[in-house]
Amino acid sequence: MLLCYSNSCKALKETCSCTTQFNSHSNSSQALGGNILLCAQDIAAVALKYKLDGLIVSNTTITRPGAVAQYPEGKEAGGLSGPPLMDLATDVLADMYRLTGKGKIPLIGCGGVSNGEDAYRKIRAGASLVQLYTALAYAGPGVVPTIKAELARLLERDGFESVAAAVGVDHQPGKRYENAGPQEGSRGTWWKQGS
Repeated sequence: MLLCYSNSCKALKETCSCTTQFNSHSNSSQALGGNILLCAQDIAAVALKYKLDGLIVSNTTITRPGAVAQYPEGKEAGGLSGPPLMDLATDVLADMYRLTGKGKIPLIGCGGVSNGEDAYRKIRAGASLVQLYTALAYAGPGVVPTIKAELARLLERDGFESVAAAVGVDHQPGKRYENAGPQEGSRGTWWKQGS
């Protein structure tokens, strides 16, 4: 879920104890096991030490969560993106938010965002920004204003005046918000159509 490419970042290569494990087991999600949290701790430490401007967390996984493994295509090698990744990616984002000092480094939440509720979950988990890819590819550019409108309604519903006010709110004691699901008329369920 959280990939660190040691060849592209000298600081990460020197500091991240998981790079060898990830590189040598790139075709086996089971081999990663407990190394994911260790890797997240290493990446957080490097990000804080070198005062990185931000981190993108977490755009693909080599695991096959939920029902994905039941499909013939689910057996294919390579990174998985889109809605099946949402929960896994958001959990990694929440961990990274805690590990990087709850807001000391801006985090870009990605992985599975297909509607305003998904974007809101990323923000509440610690994302300062949200990135789209799969939803944009399948639903087209019209999905962006739809997500923005849904997000604005959710922020208003919960009393936030800005996205910044909601960043990491799920980490505050007693501040857990309910998921509202896609709003009326949302194209946020585009990926379920035809299933």
